[in-house]
Amino acid sequence: MFERDAGETLACGTGACAAVVAGIRLGWLDTKVDVDAHGGKLTIEWNGGPDDSVFLTGPAETVFDGEIEL
Repeated sequence: MFERDAGETLACGTGACAAVVAGIRLGWLDTKVDVDAHGGKLTIEWNGGPDDSVFLTGPAETVFDGEIEL
């Protein structure tokens, strides 16, 4: 997956949620979808209503650790 100004990433939760919501709205996907990302499986749920929340669950791991001097 790709994130703006970051390039390829192990997962982009925002992009995955947006793609799934679009697929649900078009009638192509169920309201609960598993997405296989490089960083692991993401599960995204949305009931389809304008006031319904989008839920994203999946693994979270530290992939970088660094320091910056300010």
